[in-house]
Amino acid sequence: MTDMGGPGTYSLLQTFVVSGAQSQVILSFALFTNNYAGSTIVNPVGLDHTMGPNQHIRVDILSATATPFDTGAGVLANFILGGNTTSGPNPYVNFSFDITSLVGAGGTFRLRFAEVDNQFFLNMGVDNVSINATPAGAAIPEPATLLLLGTGLTGVAVARKRRKARKGEEM
Repeated sequence: MTDMGGPGTYSLLQTFVVSGAQSQVILSFALFTNNYAGSTIVNPVGLDHTMGPNQHIRVDILSATATPFDTGAGVLANFILGGNTTSGPNPYVNFSFDITSLVGAGGTFRLRFAEVDNQFFLNMGVDNVSINATPAGAAIPEPATLLLLGTGLTGVAVARKRRKARKGEEM
């Protein structure tokens, strides 16, 4: 959680590795922001609090070699840019993104949660971060398949119960 007493730029980074080809990769996390300035300002200078009004949060996937405050070529994808405009306290909100097309071939990447504020206080909190990958070739059950499996198992159980009931009548 960020909770600074003055203007600044802050970044939380985590390097992660996706090994080999994946059929699905899901990024999930919970996030809150409290913006005491009452407005969100995304300055084209990026995450620089010394260059004009700038008050926002961002969540990005970066290349493995990107710097902590890169907002240019090192940003492979941006998922959140801006943030709310209320002082809060605001609740955590759950987010989930399919990042397969970005990282599914494998490699080393960086996940970044960042904020910049120079208008007034801005707090950001992050929790329950996970990146779940399903290897290529692994079966991902579809809801219809699960329904068919459940129906089939129920049918087997009913048939078994009837068979036991018939055996009891014959005795």
